[in-house]
Amino acid sequence: MRNLVLLLLLANVVFFAWNHWVAEPPSDGATEFRRSELGPTLELAPEPAAGMHGERPMAGEPIEPPAGVSPDADFPADERTAQAPEPQEQPQATAPAAVCLSVGPFGAAETGEEVLARVRGLGSDAELRTSTEEVFLGYWVQIRNIPSQQEANRQMAVLQEAGFDDAYPVPEDDGERTISLGLFSDSERAERLRAQAAELGLEPEVVSQTREADTWWVDVRLDPDQDADDFAGALGVDNIVTGPDAVCPR
Repeated sequence: MRNLVLLLLLANVVFFAWNHWVAEPPSDGATEFRRSELGPTLELAPEPAAGMHGERPMAGEPIEPPAGVSPDADFPADERTAQAPEPQEQPQATAPAAVCLSVGPFGAAETGEEVLARVRGLGSDAELRTSTEEVFLGYWVQIRNIPSQQEANRQMAVLQEAGFDDAYPVPEDDGERTISLGLFSDSERAERLRAQAAELGLEPEVVSQTREADTWWVDVRLDPDQDADDFAGALGVDNIVTGPDAVCPR
């Protein structure tokens, strides 16, 4: 009997221990986990320091592209900082430039004044301008570099005997003996006289003669639709200068 009581007592102790430490408690519908079964915990990434590339832009600031990315890449633009395109200026049509020409040169101021009045009578803007320049006098037929006075006298006698009445010795300003046969504005006449003197066994030549002198020009400004040749015809002159060498009146 004593052994039965001990056996029952031992059975109660074992049941109590199994019920509290071994057996799972009754479920109330919720699932329970042990901490060891959850694995490592998640941690938030640290906030980037101020001024570093990863700093998030403040509201209203443009978004900076990441390093190594072309500025031309497409990124969302901040609507508050977007600027409307500036209107392009339309090219303005330019008026056609006026045409300028210069009439002359004239050897006398009176001739320039007369031409100026005729130009203004045609309704064109013009002014008289004076200039100092080398003026072409003509084609001079002459015999130069005569070796001696005796030879100069001999050649003069030959020319006078052949009918060259305009021949005369040039004063020896520079020690050079020269005989002039005539000065011509036409180069063909000058060449014809040279050939006639050469048939006498002489050695004449044609030299362009110029000198420095005061001249007068009439500078004219034409309308863009006026033709320079038509204007010269209406003015009755043919000694006009056009293009870059012409001078516009001030």
